[in-house]
Amino acid sequence: MRKFLTLIITAITFSSCSDEFNQSMDVFFCTTTPSRDQRYLFVDKENIGILPYAEMAPGCEELPSKKQALYSNIRSGKHTIEVKDSIGKILYSSRLKISRRTNLTNISASTNGTRWSTKIKSRDGCIVVEIVH
Repeated sequence: MRKFLTLIITAITFSSCSDEFNQSMDVFFCTTTPSRDQRYLFVDKENIGILPYAEMAPGCEELPSKKQALYSNIRSGKHTIEVKDSIGKILYSSRLKISRRTNLTNISASTNGTRWSTKIKSRDGCIVVEIVH
């Protein structure tokens, strides 16, 4: 019986720890590179929408300019970010890794060596991802 209780307590502890690492973040995407063609943003193969252009990427505290960015709620973990043109050609691909535990957030992005890059701002559960080339 004692081993059974220890096993239950351990399972509860690990499940509450995994919840801490599986928190979601408000992520706002934009590009500061103008283009005549529409570009589409995909997160883990799901079309999020048209990647909007902004003269300057918003900050997390700037509500009016954040409304112009493309919003997605993303859970902690590794995610594939892609920008495609209107015929589906991949223009940009990146791996975005988000890990959040209580008030500590770690974010990293790695691209596939194209001339595109990613700039990231983060604050209080908010992430702004600026995609440029």
